[in-house]
Amino acid sequence: YAGRDEDPESIAAPSAALIPAARVTSVAASPTEKQNDLPQCPDWPFDAEEAVRRQRSAGAVEQVIELGSGVKLELVRIPAGQFVMGDPAGHRDEQPPTLVRVDKPLWIGRYEITNEQYRLFDPSHDSGLEEGDFLQFSQEERGYSVNGLRQPVVRVSWHEAIQFCEWLSKKTGLSFDLPAEAQWEYACRAGTNTPLSFGRLDDDFSPAANLADASLRAVDLYGWGLPVGAIPPWRPADTRFNDRFRVSAPVGTYRPNAWGLHDMHGNVAEWTRSSAEPYPYADSDGRNDITAAQRRVVRGGSWDDRPDRARSAFRLSYWPYQKVYDVGFRVVCAASEQ
Repeated sequence: YAGRDEDPESIAAPSAALIPAARVTSVAASPTEKQNDLPQCPDWPFDAEEAVRRQRSAGAVEQVIELGSGVKLELVRIPAGQFVMGDPAGHRDEQPPTLVRVDKPLWIGRYEITNEQYRLFDPSHDSGLEEGDFLQFSQEERGYSVNGLRQPVVRVSWHEAIQFCEWLSKKTGLSFDLPAEAQWEYACRAGTNTPLSFGRLDDDFSPAANLADASLRAVDLYGWGLPVGAIPPWRPADTRFNDRFRVSAPVGTYRPNAWGLHDMHGNVAEWTRSSAEPYPYADSDGRNDITAAQRRVVRGGSWDDRPDRARSAFRLSYWPYQKVYDVGFRVVCAASEQ
């Protein structure tokens, strides 16, 4: 009406004036150039063979804890070490990349905590269903269960995850906790500096991770005989690959990383102990204080995320009281140097 040639739906290019001067160059840099911006870190990255060597040189690699009723908790020992945390080619909250040292070895859950394990703590817990596509005239059509015994527990708040760790500590006499962000990313990477511990974003993830794929994208017609395309697929997904699961899979379904940890990418996202503070990361700056009422970081992405949102460095956060449909957790336990 004002005679202006303007498209209200256009996406304007960012103005360099809005970007801090120190970051203008890095914004325009290619992923390869950005990798050159990483801080120097002696003896990192390293390959899978070296990861296994370091892990075995630190002492016993595996530990199994009986929780009762035939339920077990499997832990894997991660050696101490240092790495570069974050991603210069990632989002702003993953920058600047920071040299971080994990001073002590730790035990970490081989798998995400399952419904079966969690119900020893809270027998009434219900992980629920994920909705179907359109018709809901029967139990089947309501959606897809995430309540299987070996499926990872979800719809657990950060507060409840902390309470589970306290219960587990009392039950076992050991000191359990949620992993701090640095512990989580260090364990996830297992020596790698690639976006995913098994490679690049375009690699076939189906052997190693349960992510948003062809099985998530497909529309289930439940035998109603509707014509093809009557319900168009609407879920964002990478349909080049099929990991065979519409929602979460039983833990251990997919190939582990070099340190023997399953589902660090995908399946369900995982609470960490840390609050959503900006980088550079420091354990001593209060971000791992569990008494602070702050948003808490989740890591790893889920079956509902494409690979970019499941990268080793990718961060999301939720309020600690939120129970999220695709967020669970795994536990860590202190390990001595011996």
